[in-house]
Amino acid sequence: MLGLDLALLIDEAISVQGDAFTATVDNATCLLRSENGQIGNLTIENHLVKLEPLGEALVIGDLHGDLESLIIILQSSRFVEKRENTKEATLIFLGD
Repeated sequence: MLGLDLALLIDEAISVQGDAFTATVDNATCLLRSENGQIGNLTIENHLVKLEPLGEALVIGDLHGDLESLIIILQSSRFVEKRENTKEATLIFLGD
């Protein structure tokens, strides 16, 4: 699994144009619809993503694009540090 570069993710999220973001979401949706198989501890079967219980998970509700809240959540939970130290830390986003 790739390392998490929080600063890069934030810069890209802030600078992305609406059309580019919509295209990215559409592309991701198409991939998930057509994918079956194993990615890390995730299994994708017929549009259902199954997560094997392993280690710690941080579940974040729908933030409605509030990046400042996301930064606060990631910093206060120390998720990035945990993820760098173990592969048994999973981030789950709820919402659209």
